[in-house]
Amino acid sequence: MCKTVSRMLMLVSMLLIALIMLTACDVTKEAKPPKEWVGRWAGLGKVTIPSEHLNQRQVAFMLVIDQNGDVTGYVGDASIARTKLLKSPWWLALLGQKSHKVVMRLDGNIVNRESFRREGGTLTLHKLENDELLCSFSSTGSHASIDNLILTVTEIKLARVE
Repeated sequence: MCKTVSRMLMLVSMLLIALIMLTACDVTKEAKPPKEWVGRWAGLGKVTIPSEHLNQRQVAFMLVIDQNGDVTGYVGDASIARTKLLKSPWWLALLGQKSHKVVMRLDGNIVNRESFRREGGTLTLHKLENDELLCSFSSTGSHASIDNLILTVTEIKLARVE
């Protein structure tokens, strides 16, 4: 019985160490985009925060993705500082989450007429479906502070701009 308990403790310890190693390392890496993603994309997404914090209920997105994975563009009125497309970690891909991400710094207001500004955010590119890139966006900010509320935009559909 003692041997079984010590083996179980050893197994749990090894699993815990493996989990810590996976989460402690930044395993997200720069990625070359699928060739069908290369180009200019534009579209709208649905704002999910209450209208007392932001009256505008849709935000426009414009992305330029080049063959090397460099990304530029706009989130609303704010420009995206040049950044890189990132691939999901391998262990998330094993769980079926094969999305790519764009972690960005934003210059300017997202909504000029409301002076709504965030320093940056993450755009998740979920998949290409019916010639549209399906995405979601979450800004930097806080769940606790109304002054720096996280802007979440869902149902973003980007169409290719020729």
